Amino acid sequence: MIRMTAKERKRYRLTVTAYHEAGHAVVAVLNRMPLRDASISVHVSDASSGRTRLSATGAISEGFAKGGKLGDREYRQVLRSACFNLAGDIAQHRFAPTARRSDHSWSDLENVSRLFKGIGLSGPKLRAVASEVATKTDLLIDSNWSSVEAVANQLLEKGGLSGTQLRRIVRDTRPGKPR
Repeated sequence: MIRMTAKERKRYRLTVTAYHEAGHAVVAVLNRMPLRDASISVHVSDASSGRTRLSATGAISEGFAKGGKLGDREYRQVLRSACFNLAGDIAQHRFAPTARRSDHSWSDLENVSRLFKGIGLSGPKLRAVASEVATKTDLLIDSNWSSVEAVANQLLEKGGLSGTQLRRIVRDTRPGKPR
């Protein structure tokens, strides 16, 4: 077992957080969600945290949120939101497979659960849709890993990035992009 100094542990936790937030940000860009910004920080307690925010227009339509009818548009929004929420944990575990789930990761999973309950999914249908979203998200992260790495590195360097900066990084690092 390799022992790390306190400074190395702090840097490792911050790096894991950067990959987590990068996963959210890259999937938001790929799904054309209105990405506001992403940031990482270290708190007084030496715990690292991060957040990736969408603009208010990224919220699921107000009518649906109040129990309205679920149309195709709202259903697609729910699936994109679930994908966005799962992306952080998937990227984090691809970077550091043995990293513990953070409170943030658990919160993301709770958000996915609430989204699916909100559209009335349960039983086998719930498992099928959840599996489909997880597979899609995993493929997005895998096929755009260079973008995840680039965003994580920029978050580590700068601490925070605007939606415009994040979209530019993803655009410039997409696989198959002419150099």
